[in-house]
Amino acid sequence: MRKKLVISIIFSILCIQFIQAQKETYTISLAPFSSKEYDEFSPVFYKNGIVFCTDNIENSTLNFSGPHNSGNFKISYTEPKKNENWQKASLFSKDLSTKLNDGLVTFNNRGDTIYYSRNLEVDGKSDIISSPKNKLGIFSAVLIDGQWSKVRGLRINNEWYNVTAPTLSPDGKRLFFVSDQPGGFGGSDIYYCKWKGNYWGDPVNIGPKINTPGNESYPFFSPSGELFFSSDGHPGLGGKDIFISRFSDTAWITPVHLDPPINSQYDDFGITTDTLMNSGYFSSNRNKSIDIFHFTTNLPQIFYDDIQRENQNCFMFSDFGSIVIDTAHLQYIWNFGDGNSVSGAAVRHCYSGSGDYNVRLDIIDRGTGKLFFTKLSYNLRLRDYEQPYITSSEAPIAGEVVEFDGLKSNLPGFDIISYSWDFGDGNRSSGERVKHSFQKSGEYNVNLELILKDTTGKIHKTGVSKKITVLTDQQERASYLAEKVSVKTVIPDIRNYVNAELQVQYSAETEFQQDAAFTIEFFPSSTLTSSIFVFE
Repeated sequence: MRKKLVISIIFSILCIQFIQAQKETYTISLAPFSSKEYDEFSPVFYKNGIVFCTDNIENSTLNFSGPHNSGNFKISYTEPKKNENWQKASLFSKDLSTKLNDGLVTFNNRGDTIYYSRNLEVDGKSDIISSPKNKLGIFSAVLIDGQWSKVRGLRINNEWYNVTAPTLSPDGKRLFFVSDQPGGFGGSDIYYCKWKGNYWGDPVNIGPKINTPGNESYPFFSPSGELFFSSDGHPGLGGKDIFISRFSDTAWITPVHLDPPINSQYDDFGITTDTLMNSGYFSSNRNKSIDIFHFTTNLPQIFYDDIQRENQNCFMFSDFGSIVIDTAHLQYIWNFGDGNSVSGAAVRHCYSGSGDYNVRLDIIDRGTGKLFFTKLSYNLRLRDYEQPYITSSEAPIAGEVVEFDGLKSNLPGFDIISYSWDFGDGNRSSGERVKHSFQKSGEYNVNLELILKDTTGKIHKTGVSKKITVLTDQQERASYLAEKVSVKTVIPDIRNYVNAELQVQYSAETEFQQDAAFTIEFFPSSTLTSSIFVFE
């Protein structure tokens, strides 16, 4: 009986571990304010509630912006009650309502300016406003004394093609939108305009990393700067799927497909999230109508193309002056400021780590061993790259437990709140120190994501990727490491290293640039002995 009990307990533990390992990335549920009878889509956070589009206001035969040609859509608003229920959705603003479709929307950070989609013509004869030539445009309005006023069409609107689905970048300096204008990469592409001080500049296509021969639409920027969008051109599960990307240095990184159950075989689009994507809402037609779903993140999807840069501690030091030294009688001595010195005009030295060092190049008399003069002196400030940093063992073997940590992450001015890991083999973890075992040999991109807090309390997200080579056995590892050692590493000149700041304290070149220095040597004769004199 006891043996059966032990087996039962072990089996239960294994089952729990298996269930945890198979836990989905996201948990979703139908939003309380979404109905089965009507369509609701493209939610946006606004003040204490949610703004979204719905046909649960009034039906009409006119339709220009509905995703599935299901009626006349209006901009609606709802917010939660104290008992966690939601108020019944109501028209967001009569000031913005037209006879036709209204929405999608985006707001500035203060919530007093709205950009929204609608048809260019909303008044006049029905044959004009219902014509396919009545394209979609983006309009703006400002909140004055509780009323949305000064409704204006943007200069980027055009009667020959649609301009719709606006979303503002977190800093408010770029307006992203969707258009089917000529010259794009496919059906509909994502574009952006820059704010020029008092108007929006000309449209710029976001490029082929995001746009495809298919249709890209429903862009949204999270507060942390990640771009979400919907596409039927990137590989997905079917229909429209939601992807995520971000701008890194000079380019957009390859879009990442959000895991199920956010994405499905149906159309999934119109997502909005909090700063860290811990939770949010998205739209889908998986229930035979377009509905808004709420999601929470169980384990974050991590995606970073920022390859970890290795800090350099070994450098070449050389005399870069023009004063010629007579090395027959004199010698160069480098003092590196860390207790080490070496002779030679061009030398190599390795520091133990970053820090501030006083580097000095002395010229020593070979005969006496005394200082002849100091040729150069400078303060060297050696810094590590400011980045998240993954520390791990070199070239692990498949099945071997590998330790990872992010404790060497160097991000001055930020406190690290959390560490999240993606090992590139479908497994994830969290914590500043973690262990993982790769079951198959190969190359894996291990990603580390950090949640940061700056001195003002603002939350940020950053990360880094490191390639891990997993080998089959000890013999393969020995060959791999031997080959790596045999590869000659180029040692950079200290003057060319990006993280080395040199501040010259003294230079003989500068000191003597206006005064010539002469060396006169007398050779032995019957009456004179050899001497060296220096005249200035």
